[in-house]
Amino acid sequence: MTIRTKYPFWRHISLRAQLIAGFLVPLLVVAGLSWIVSVNMQDVQQLSAESDRVAREIAVRKALLKEVVDAETGERGFIITGEEEFLEPYQSAKTNFSQLANEWRELSGASSDPKLKEMEQLFQLWLAEIAEPAIKARAQYGPEAIGSPELEANPSTALVASGRGKQLVDTMRAVIAEAVAEKEQQRETIASRVDERMRFVATLAIVLPVVGVGIGLVLLLLMQMGVVSSIGNLSETASKIEAGDLSARVDETRSDEIGELAKDFNRMAAILELGQRESTILSSFQSMLVSSNDEEETYAAAARALSKLFPSMSGALYLVASSRDLVEMACSWGDHPQTEKWFPPEDCRALRLGRSYRVSDDSAELFCRHVKEDDNAIAFSLCIPLVTRDEVVGTLFLCEPTSGPSAVSAQEIAVAETVAERLALALNNLRLTERLRRESVRDPLTELFNRRYLEETLEREIRRVSRAKKPLSLVALDVDHFKHFNDTFGHEAGDRVLEALAKEMVKIARPEDVACRYGGEEFMLILPEVNLEMAAERAEELRLNIEKLQLSYGGTSLGKVTVSLGVATFPLHSKKKDELMRFADNALYEAKRQGRNKVVVYGAS
Repeated sequence: MTIRTKYPFWRHISLRAQLIAGFLVPLLVVAGLSWIVSVNMQDVQQLSAESDRVAREIAVRKALLKEVVDAETGERGFIITGEEEFLEPYQSAKTNFSQLANEWRELSGASSDPKLKEMEQLFQLWLAEIAEPAIKARAQYGPEAIGSPELEANPSTALVASGRGKQLVDTMRAVIAEAVAEKEQQRETIASRVDERMRFVATLAIVLPVVGVGIGLVLLLLMQMGVVSSIGNLSETASKIEAGDLSARVDETRSDEIGELAKDFNRMAAILELGQRESTILSSFQSMLVSSNDEEETYAAAARALSKLFPSMSGALYLVASSRDLVEMACSWGDHPQTEKWFPPEDCRALRLGRSYRVSDDSAELFCRHVKEDDNAIAFSLCIPLVTRDEVVGTLFLCEPTSGPSAVSAQEIAVAETVAERLALALNNLRLTERLRRESVRDPLTELFNRRYLEETLEREIRRVSRAKKPLSLVALDVDHFKHFNDTFGHEAGDRVLEALAKEMVKIARPEDVACRYGGEEFMLILPEVNLEMAAERAEELRLNIEKLQLSYGGTSLGKVTVSLGVATFPLHSKKKDELMRFADNALYEAKRQGRNKVVVYGAS
């Protein structure tokens, strides 16, 4: 009663479904009966075939005995009459004996049959000891062979006279009779089994239809109850998902169509949950990008978001250097990014192609040259260029270790490309903001950066070259006797000197160098990735260029302009910004003390 109350299955099955089920179940029962009958009939056929084989074995054994009798008859006839026509059945029996022995062996299915082996030994013994010697003696001595002294003196003849031949033939008769009796017993057993199978088939024909139909009806009832229960589970889970619980899953263990439907449903729910998770992470990532004040925060936000979106992958974010000839790692995540920390742009195919470049174990593409392939440590890599409207600013690299899942879906690649697109836009906005900010920190007279920008940039560049384990040099310079220009020619002439000096600094500066007006007539030049020796050479070049200037103001020559310069290098002299600026300034004052118009390296004697 409980089952009926809980599962009123007839209310959930349409008439059409009931008719189909009522038609199919009897068909299945009939099919099952037919199959069982067919299997038993096959067994009967096999037993019949086995019975035929046993009958053939009996016939072969009897035929073998007949050949033995024929051989003995032929041998006796030749000895008695001496007529060679008696030898024909004898010779034929010898040949037929071998053929029948082989057939016996094949039918028995064994390499060695004891009865056959005994028969062959007895027959060969009879031939060797009785038949052949007797035939040879009869052919040699003629009709008198039997009674001749020579034949009597022959051991074989004595054996014939002793009745040994009859004894061997009787033994062979007994062996064959025993072998035939065994096979007759086997044939009777097979016949009994055939009768048993036929009785079983007859019983099945009576009992199985009733039992089969009953079982079919019970199974149909249980099946429909299970279907209703499964559909109820699906409906309940769908309601949970509709209410916002995307973690809900159908707990279904069926392996039929309902089970496949449940698996598909769970896969759909997993895709929705993954989509929601990705959407949440991307939304948080976008918020971080919007609120980030500098690129370092953007790098950290990208690494965190990508490690959550692709937990099984490692990766790195690369940015193209301002010189455009080097791509440097800004950040990385995962256990083993399996890539270089810097490389030329042409080593990344995504940068060369301007689109995403994917390599996996099942593809023919080659890994980018910046990807480390030590011991085939990775099975998948993806490089996505960071493209803005104006330029390519970097590349996003993802890789999958060989121990991880081999398949990376198109959806995952699309998400990675979305991250790259947003990251490129954020970096572009940050750099645009930085550009605007830089314009606000320019010195209006010389158009060089001012002191505040100098200190901010020097701090940032020291962090960057520290990560890359490269040097940075700072050159401080001051106009010699600048007060003389102001006092003699006026402040406007002094401004003319400062403008000319600034232009010379810009001329020798690379795109990544930063030229600043520190205050008054003092300037500083930041030289990223330049060692002490190269910085001293650049400072000397600047000093000579300024010394060659021919300046005039208001038609009046301003005379010779010289500068004193001091050089200090990170990390050789100091790893701190303030100390590095102070050391460069100290070297500048040492140049003043030594007579001006020269370059002095901090710490040099």
